[in-house]
Amino acid sequence: MIQATLMILGLALGGSVPALTPDDLVRPGKPQAVNVANQAVFGMQWRQSVVRTGIFRTVGESFGVPAVLPGQRRVVVATGEGEVRSYHLDTGVLQWRVRFEGDFETTVNPFRGADGSWSGLVVDRTGKARLLKLSDGSVQWTSKLGADCREHVTLEGETLYVTTVGNEMLALEYQSGRVLWRQGRPKSRALTVLGHGAPVMAGDLVLGTFSDGYVVAYDSQSGAVRWQRQLSVSEADFVDANATPVYSDGVVFVSSYSDGIYALDALSGDLLWERAAPSVIGLAFGQGELFAGSADGYVWGLDPRSGEPRFRTRLQEGPVIGLHYDKGALIFAGGKSGLVVLSATNGAPLQATSLGARAINPPRVSGKHLVLLSAAGYLYSFELGQPHRNLH
Repeated sequence: MIQATLMILGLALGGSVPALTPDDLVRPGKPQAVNVANQAVFGMQWRQSVVRTGIFRTVGESFGVPAVLPGQRRVVVATGEGEVRSYHLDTGVLQWRVRFEGDFETTVNPFRGADGSWSGLVVDRTGKARLLKLSDGSVQWTSKLGADCREHVTLEGETLYVTTVGNEMLALEYQSGRVLWRQGRPKSRALTVLGHGAPVMAGDLVLGTFSDGYVVAYDSQSGAVRWQRQLSVSEADFVDANATPVYSDGVVFVSSYSDGIYALDALSGDLLWERAAPSVIGLAFGQGELFAGSADGYVWGLDPRSGEPRFRTRLQEGPVIGLHYDKGALIFAGGKSGLVVLSATNGAPLQATSLGARAINPPRVSGKHLVLLSAAGYLYSFELGQPHRNLH
C-alpha cells in the first residue's frame, strides 16, 4: 500500500488551532495547507479483497458498511457479488462466506441478543431483507421491503425501523421480520444524491428524511404522521435530505442538500434556527457540539443553540461521507483523501490515509477498532494507535 501525500485546508473561526508541528499552525482567517499523510490516529492492520479483482473483476465499485464484533473478533461484510463474508478481526483470515441470490450494496446491521449471540440484517439490491446468524451466516428470516436499504437500521425494543431508496420507512418485528407498518413520501422527480437518511428515535417518535427534501416524524407504534416539514424550498437541482437526523435534548437537527441545516423542536417540528450551507450530506453530534459534512469537502463545527460556526475545515479533494464523532475525533471517508480524522474541538487535521482508491463508504467504529470498505472492493481494518502490519 502506497500512502500518498495529502493536504487538508483548515480554518479556525475562533482562536488559534493548536499546532500539530511548529509549521502546521492554522491561524484564524488564514487557511493553510496541512500535510497529515504520515500521521496515524488509527493504524492500518490488514486489508482483504472481498470481490474478484484484475481480469476476473465483475463489480465496478463496492458499496456498504461492514459490522464489527469485537467480543467475537469478527468483521462481517456484504459484497456486490452476492456474498456475506466473515473475517477475523485481528488477522483478516476468512472465517466463513455464504452466497445468496441478489447482490448487496448495503450496511451489515449487527444486533446482540439476550443470550450474547449476534445477528445481522442485510438487504440486497432487490429489497429482500435477511436476518443472519453472524456466527455462520445462516438465515433466521427473510422479509420483502420493496426496495434497497443503504443506511443503517435502528432497533428499538423488539422493532426494527428501516428506510429504503423507495422513499419509505418500515417497522419490522425483530423476531420474525413481519412488517408492522409502512409509510413514506412520494419519490422525488428532481435529481438526488443519496436519497435518504437512517431512522432516528426521538422519544416515542421515529424520524426519517427522504429524497423529496422532507423530514417526517412518525409515531413509532402506529406509523401515524405526527408532523412533517419541507427542508428543500429553493429551486435547486438536488433537493434530497440524505443526512441522517441527529436528536439531542428535545431538538432535531436535519439538513437538505440544497438549502442547509435546520434545528427543529422534536415534538412539533417548529423551526428553532436555520443555517445556509451547501451540499450537506452528513451530521454528527458530540461534546455538546453539532458537526456537518458536505459533498464538496467541508466540515463545520456549529453551536447547536444558534447554528453559528465554530470552525471550518476543507479537504483538498473528496466529499465527507459517514461523518462520525468518537471520543473527541471526527472520522469519515473522504473520497480520494481516504480515511480522514479531524479534531472535534477545532477541526485540526489529525490523519489522512490513502486507500489507493476512493473511500466512498462510511467507516464503522467500534471501541478501538475501525473498518472501512473501499470503492475498489478492499476491506480495511484499523486499530487505534497501532502500527501497520503486513497487508494481504
